[in-house]
Amino acid sequence: NRVLHEMLQRGARCVTMETSSHGLVQGRVDGLSIFGALVTNISRDHLDYHGTMEEYTRAKSLLVSHPGLEHLVLNLDDERVAAMSRDRQPQCALWTFSLQNRDDATVTATKVHFDQDGISLQVRYADQTATIQSSLIGEFNGANLLAGLTLLMSTGIPLSQAAAAMSVAQPVAGRMQRVPSAAGQPMVVIDFAHTPDALEKVLLSLRRHVPGRIWCVFGCGGDRDAGKRPLMAEVVADLADEVVITADNPRSESFGRIVAQMVKGVPEKVAFQVIEDRSAAVAHAISNAEADDVVLIAGKGHENYQEIRGVKHPYSDLSAATKALLETPGNDDARGED
Repeated sequence: NRVLHEMLQRGARCVTMETSSHGLVQGRVDGLSIFGALVTNISRDHLDYHGTMEEYTRAKSLLVSHPGLEHLVLNLDDERVAAMSRDRQPQCALWTFSLQNRDDATVTATKVHFDQDGISLQVRYADQTATIQSSLIGEFNGANLLAGLTLLMSTGIPLSQAAAAMSVAQPVAGRMQRVPSAAGQPMVVIDFAHTPDALEKVLLSLRRHVPGRIWCVFGCGGDRDAGKRPLMAEVVADLADEVVITADNPRSESFGRIVAQMVKGVPEKVAFQVIEDRSAAVAHAISNAEADDVVLIAGKGHENYQEIRGVKHPYSDLSAATKALLETPGNDDARGED
């Protein structure tokens, strides 16, 4: 609340923020006046804290039932999220959105197109239509664009104005972030995906953007939910063409122990490589990928450190990827985002 007070002193009158399930359970937003809320999806995460999916879902529902909430936006394509509508207060107006052209959604995408330039969404609200043309990549970003548009509209902003605003939205660091590359080099994408569901969404999304192979460089964090390790590896083995297992934040656990649990999810017929040094793993994938391939570096996103045995060592996926691209042959015609 100290940061919010400082923002108020500097003239801010409205804040858009993300709140974690931990924060909701611990009452860290209880003192805030929240007039609009958006829930995008619920998938397996933070079970080391919540214990079960039911408790995790219940924690997220605390936002939906927040006293004084005026506008609630829910993703109709996620069953757990859609079911939260019953937890809202009577005075709370419900808005829903769908990327799957659903007639029962308040706002829906009637046409979705993905290519190497980004995403195009044709949107319908009642008898109105609009187009969002975005440089963002990934199907989940299509859903995020639609979610943001619906939230803006729930506060009274017209569809055309909301669509124009979402068309110029920029990617968040470490969330489906493209690393600038040259012609003749692969597309390189950094994403924070560190759950089976998130990895599945990212990999399926990338398949729609590029014609070549998908390389996935990823690991699993130590001292966290060990049950998801084989599940994450299973997803990558199923959806990526080239699998490179590396260190994430091993923390107090040994890398070998983490890998041993991960590979239980990899079918025997699937080949994979294990390169503990994350920078070396990134360089290996980028240097061996073709121009029409994509290299996904998953798990750490925006983080600027790697935690090993209690020590946070300086490390960045963006820096590692940029260095590898500079050392990989290509020409001077850059592509990607600044």
